[in-house]
Amino acid sequence: NSRRLVFNHKGVQALEGLLTARFNMIKSVYTHHTSKISKKMLQRSLENYLEQGNNVEKMMKMDDYRAHNQLLNSEDPAKNIYTRIKDRELYKRALVWDIDDLDKQEIRYLEKIDERNLEEKIAEEAGLKKEKVITDKPSTPEIQEIDIRIKKNGEIRNMKHHSPIPEALTEAEWRLVNMAVFTPQKHREKVHQAAKKVLRDQL
Repeated sequence: NSRRLVFNHKGVQALEGLLTARFNMIKSVYTHHTSKISKKMLQRSLENYLEQGNNVEKMMKMDDYRAHNQLLNSEDPAKNIYTRIKDRELYKRALVWDIDDLDKQEIRYLEKIDERNLEEKIAEEAGLKKEKVITDKPSTPEIQEIDIRIKKNGEIRNMKHHSPIPEALTEAEWRLVNMAVFTPQKHREKVHQAAKKVLRDQL
């Protein structure tokens, strides 16, 4: 392919830095627990809002200000969850299982689980309303090669032949994968115990 971007081998070190920076951004921003629970709480608030009979197309046409006010003036649990986001009273981690607690097969199984159904089971086990539990199932690293081409001595090869970094970072992404359960601060212990029981039953 004559239009394919190829890098000179002298740029491998710079490319390693770029890939490492990307990994650190994923680790410190996108998979940070505060980012994850904020996103999941907003998702659950919107889902509950739509389950109240509100129109999804109408919501999608709203600007941020109108959508913000719609959620603040909606019925519970959508209103309660969204108000917590506004007031920065985010749910807390009750349980987090990662690659140290689960093998890759178990993680892949949990990736396919129905979160809402799991939340209901954990909430029931803990004696709470279902909206008091929010889960965030694992998202496993995509099985795909970092396809960066390097030219050296007239030969074009994948970057993995010139650097161990691409394969090392792909494996390191497994360290960022986890199964998380969130709940308000006062319910953390009972949800922790309930989540452990329910998840072990699932596995």
